[in-house]
This record gives sequence, structure tokens and C-alpha cells, in this order.
Amino acid sequence: MLATSKGQKWHWGSYSIMILVVSGLLSLALFVVIELEVDNPLIDLRIFKVWAYTNSILLLGIAVTGLFAVLYFLPQFLQNVQGMQALDAGLVLVPAALVLVMLMPVAGRIYDRSGRAGRWSSGCRSWRTARS
Repeated sequence: MLATSKGQKWHWGSYSIMILVVSGLLSLALFVVIELEVDNPLIDLRIFKVWAYTNSILLLGIAVTGLFAVLYFLPQFLQNVQGMQALDAGLVLVPAALVLVMLMPVAGRIYDRSGRAGRWSSGCRSWRTARS
């Protein structure tokens, strides 16, 4: 992380950045090897053999990345391109946040009642409705 935070200041091709990147990758590889060998690992990396778990982690990572990208870039766009003040840009984003606050508990109750099949069919219906 130090390499990514100091890369622009220290120049990306410098020896210090390259040493940090290589040492970080070697440390990660060593961590994986040790975790696979010990009896009581901190993180059981064998769980990634289960495709459903690995797939859900990948999809969750993509969704969270997209969410944080929107949460970062939309206010920047509203302020720098549209010329809004910071307060006005924040107020534009409030309705979306309120919708999320109201729908999250409802989505949890729907999932508890219907399970996986109900969630899948309701998602397909929502997608079809949005597309038409």
C-alpha cells in the first residue's frame, strides 16, 4: 500500500517503488504458503475451492467497486463539471440514499420469506420491467 500511495511522489519506476511492490508480492505468496501448511490458519484459504463462494466474493467485489466509484465520482462530476457547490451536490444525492435506507429492510424481509428462488424471480421481473 505504501507503493501505491507514494508512487507519484517517488516516481513509479523508481527502485524504492519496485522493491516495495516485489516485497509485498513475496510477502503475500509467503502468507498463502504458510496458511496452507499450518493446522489452524488465520484464514482458511481452502474455502476458495468452493466455486459458489469464490464466485460470490468476486461478484461482491465488483459490485462494491462500482458502488464506491459512483459515490466518489458523481459528487466530483456534480461539483467540477456541473458547477454545483458541495452542499448542493450532496443534496442531489440524498434521495438515492433515502431510497436505499427504506428498501434495505424490505429486501431483507422479502429474502427471508421467499429464499433464493423468490429473489431470482423478483430480480428477473425487475430487470424485465426496467428494460421495457
